[in-house]
Amino acid sequence: MQSGFLAPTSAGFAVSTQILHVLDHLQPSAASSRLLLLARRLSGTAGTTDRLTVVSLQRIQGRPECVASARRLAAAGVQVESVSQAAGWDPLAPVRLRRLIGRLQPDVVHVWQPAGLAWARMAAPGRPLIASIDNWPGRYDRWLLSLMRSSIRHVAAVVIPNEAMAVPVRKFLAVRDEQLTIIPPGVEPPDASQGTGTPREALFAAAQLPADARVIATMGRLVAGRRVRDGIWNIDILSLLFTNSYLVILGDGPQKRRLQAFNRALRGWAHTRFLSWQNPADWWPHVELVFHFDDEPGISQSLLEAMAAGKPVIASNTASHRAFLEDGVHTHFAAVNERTSLAKCGRRLLRDPAAAAAIGAAGQARVLERFGAEVFAEAHRKLYDAVAAGSATSFAARSA
Repeated sequence: MQSGFLAPTSAGFAVSTQILHVLDHLQPSAASSRLLLLARRLSGTAGTTDRLTVVSLQRIQGRPECVASARRLAAAGVQVESVSQAAGWDPLAPVRLRRLIGRLQPDVVHVWQPAGLAWARMAAPGRPLIASIDNWPGRYDRWLLSLMRSSIRHVAAVVIPNEAMAVPVRKFLAVRDEQLTIIPPGVEPPDASQGTGTPREALFAAAQLPADARVIATMGRLVAGRRVRDGIWNIDILSLLFTNSYLVILGDGPQKRRLQAFNRALRGWAHTRFLSWQNPADWWPHVELVFHFDDEPGISQSLLEAMAAGKPVIASNTASHRAFLEDGVHTHFAAVNERTSLAKCGRRLLRDPAAAAAIGAAGQARVLERFGAEVFAEAHRKLYDAVAAGSATSFAARSA
């Protein structure tokens, strides 16, 4: 039997379409953030036509960050399940997933993270599948890439965030044009209910920051494509100019140990803090600047959330970012191939708080205009209806 975790808090659903969302894990990620945003608009509300259930392929209990994600989803009226009861690989998890799908009889299965695609295809034969792909597939492990290539041809629709992602998914995953659907990510401004209410003094004390620290943040999963190493290298430079500047890294991932070792080798190592999974909403009031330096063709959810919070962001100069941001107006672009570019932009904004505030306000307005939560939710609702009705081909690739 599958392991039920949390039941929805809403009184009931007006059900016509059953949607099962499959995630590798419930750790903070772009997938979990976008799914939460979607859940708040599609489930447990008056007149809704969709009932959402979320299943995590990894264990939830015993992982505080996963428990917190599950509670947020449950508060949005979503049933949350876990099919794994072990800390590592659970050999019975695929069996539990198949039983769960057999019990729920979903009209559509939506897979948000790569490893879950093969699981869902085996556990839900004959059911329409949707796969969301946000990360550059060229960086997937060979075994994962092979699994995805063999599974993707059974998918009714492949959701990508922009046209730039179409090239790598065609190349590495052999996705057909008729499968592609472009849905730009959604974001909303943070509100007080998203934070835990932890005061500045407590946050700084836990992070071992001085009371007068000027906080530069970077957030997201610590993977090679995020180029956090460049952010650490640049705080080493900025700390010479602004002795009370500190880089706070909110996130975790496979690169963490390497990044910590790299940080210890630098002169400014004492100006970097690794805080693993923490709620960014608690930190937004105290952050002066955000580094977002990646080289992937997708649009990072952490970038959108930082800009939606009104924070001035230094972003990497990539085609995806240039498509909706103007240098010097909504952000300052840092050249990917110039390591000191982040420090130059950071010095400019730290020296001129008024200019930084103007950049933050303009970026917030642009992101909320281009990546509205309602548009994101409505696009998914239409896709679910089309796939459930067997007309996914009407959602061939199109520009936003």
